[in-house]
Amino acid sequence: MFETTEDLVRRLETPGYLGSKDHKDRKHYDWETLVRPAHTDRYASIEQLENLSKSIKQLYAKDMVLPKIGYTKHFDYSKGQVAASICGRNVIGFASWATPTVGIYLHEQAHLLNSFEKAKQYHPINGGHGPAFIGIVIDLYTKFAGANREYLEHQARMLKVPFDYSDRPK
Repeated sequence: MFETTEDLVRRLETPGYLGSKDHKDRKHYDWETLVRPAHTDRYASIEQLENLSKSIKQLYAKDMVLPKIGYTKHFDYSKGQVAASICGRNVIGFASWATPTVGIYLHEQAHLLNSFEKAKQYHPINGGHGPAFIGIVIDLYTKFAGANREYLEHQARMLKVPFDYSDRPK
């Protein structure tokens, strides 16, 4: 965790820090680490996450297929520590070593809610973490984790993490 937004801004401005091909995602993950409500990092049972799915479906997309949530072995650990991923169109899989949390779940759920076409414009291979995705994360954190929207938006602006709400589910 970073102590202050200013510390994180300095880190992001350090030469070479954003030099990797994943610099847009790295910046997003740093922002999310800074703003994610602390209580969302506690363990959540699969049943609790399934209930959260139902609430999200009711609010956002009544025709959405509820994602299957569980543990998976389909991770390439050589590419880093991936705690969870979208494993198919409607599956959120946690690594066998990972602790399921509401924060991780909301992040992955945002991927499912983000329109595939909009995501592809941002990152042609796998969608990634574009402005529409960040807008959905802000929405989910606000509505389901009690975060303050103005704070999330302010921190995103400070760290130059683009967001927009044009693609959020109605």
